[in-house]
Amino acid sequence: MFEKSSNFKFVVLIFLIAIISGFFWSFGNFGEPLASDEIHYGKAAINILEGHNFCYGRGELCIEPQPLYPLFLSGVFYIFGYNLDAVRFIQLILFAFISVLGFLLAKKLFNRQVGVYSGLLIGLFYPLAHYSGRLYRELFFTFLVVLFIYLLYQAYLSTKKTWFILSGITLGLIMLTNAVAYFLPLLIIFIFLIVYKKKLFSKKMLICFFFFFFSLIIVLSPWLIRNYYFTGGSADIQGGSILVGRAYLIDDLKGEYKEHFIGQSFGYFFAKKIDSQLDSRKLSTFPPEIVYRRVEDLSLLGYDQEEIGKILQKEAISKIFQSPHLYFLNSFLYFISFNSPMLPDPQTLRVYRMNNLFIDTHSEINEFTKGSIILIIRFIWLLFFFFVIYGGIKMIKKDILKFSWFISIILYFNIIHSLLFAIPRYALPIWPFYIILFVYGLSMLIKSNSPETSINGIK
Repeated sequence: MFEKSSNFKFVVLIFLIAIISGFFWSFGNFGEPLASDEIHYGKAAINILEGHNFCYGRGELCIEPQPLYPLFLSGVFYIFGYNLDAVRFIQLILFAFISVLGFLLAKKLFNRQVGVYSGLLIGLFYPLAHYSGRLYRELFFTFLVVLFIYLLYQAYLSTKKTWFILSGITLGLIMLTNAVAYFLPLLIIFIFLIVYKKKLFSKKMLICFFFFFFSLIIVLSPWLIRNYYFTGGSADIQGGSILVGRAYLIDDLKGEYKEHFIGQSFGYFFAKKIDSQLDSRKLSTFPPEIVYRRVEDLSLLGYDQEEIGKILQKEAISKIFQSPHLYFLNSFLYFISFNSPMLPDPQTLRVYRMNNLFIDTHSEINEFTKGSIILIIRFIWLLFFFFVIYGGIKMIKKDILKFSWFISIILYFNIIHSLLFAIPRYALPIWPFYIILFVYGLSMLIKSNSPETSINGIK
């Protein structure tokens, strides 16, 4: 009884701290109109309410995002009217739940000490807190990913059908939110084979797996059926443009790889000392303008969305296979970009890309001071990931099968985004897992040096 009461107090504390943190880092967004990619999601949501195809694009082009986030927005708009702040408030609640789920997951995998500090740090993590006030899908997507891993562990530890059903439903919702999750079912099947081994074919587990995949199919079916009748179930413009954009970068980055490696690793402040004309936004401006022109040209020739998607994918695959080593070199740059630090802009509190810090700004600060500030921030970032990696190694040594879900979700998003396209914002869904690993790694290091020490005495 005491433990349940204590857990409840921690849940309430973490929830309230996350709400306060979320409001602090995102309050500047309240009352503001949509901007950047927010406009696309807002337009798609309005199209749904008006009974049209939910798409956005340039000119006459129609590019459809994954349906769930626009559906979420349209549901909020239907209930509260075109009230952007209502969306922001609901996302603020979701952010608080992410923090609570982080606490519950870390407590279940390790102990309450690691759980409490993980939940608190997630609640204080300003990029997630800030994006609770932006109409991007990342916060919504992060909630679903963390919830999915939590439910998987509930299913793994209890082997109850209910948890497998909820896990399957959540995986379906994840796939309907972001196309990068399309290959997740293959990973889940692979982990099932590793974790359960011979038990996989027992009657009880076969029933559980049936309910898991049946729930997944039920969630996906309406969208799959809709795609089959409207597009033949093939690739759309969006998927083809991303891949062909990566193919064009093979030529665009030739002769500049060293500079971009320095720019992504340490900041373009240093890279531009080597080449002052270097385009520091080449990797983040995506897809490049040439892709839009290619899509528009194909559209003018009479090709529909399905045909354009197929043409772009064929062109991309052909170009990538001509220089696969350069494609993987570029992917390494995206891996670094994906895991780059994010800073709050002191004036707007909006998340700022660390890579472009001090480029043609703050002339009142001398160059040595600028470089020192950047390197200090990078050192702190590297120190954080040292504990993340240390925690991951300790986790694997402790029980690689038990923690396979946890490690695999981190590896999956790193690999997929590195191969396609990555900016720091896209890494938000796995930052709660990074934070849990950081806390666990730090606690293990403290424990190894002082066996009787616990972090601040929380037991």
